[in-house]
Amino acid sequence: MIDPLPHLALFVFAALAIVFAGSTFSELQDAALLRSLPKKVGWFCLWCAILAVVILVLEHTVASTS
Repeated sequence: MIDPLPHLALFVFAALAIVFAGSTFSELQDAALLRSLPKKVGWFCLWCAILAVVILVLEHTVASTS
């Protein structure tokens, strides 16, 4: 069985990198950037989780061959 903890850690690391890189261009002040970063990472992870659930449901219903 695959251990999910390293995968989750890598996902969070990638999410932080993606959101931080995007935030540096949208916020002019460092203080505003650091205050908004946890909220932006949370929204990013939430929407990734929703997308994963949608993909799993579609794979189970539409792409199922059995």
